[in-house]
Amino acid sequence: MKSAYTAKRIGADNKDKRDLLIYLFWKTGLVSNREIGTRFGLTYSAVSQRVKMMTSRLSVEKGLRNQYIMLKSQIKV
Repeated sequence: MKSAYTAKRIGADNKDKRDLLIYLFWKTGLVSNREIGTRFGLTYSAVSQRVKMMTSRLSVEKGLRNQYIMLKSQIKV
């Protein structure tokens, strides 16, 4: 399977979308940080950083939380 992103830099809007997907995959517990990182072109430690950041942001940003809820409702795990 190919990585979701091959470019080194992405825009802020796309970064939020990527990070929401990373958080969702991490939250399921079905794949390791290393596997998630491989799919998104990140290291496993970068995945941990993205998850930590997203956890903080989801607790305070209602719009982002609503995006996560909508995304989660569309994916069956």
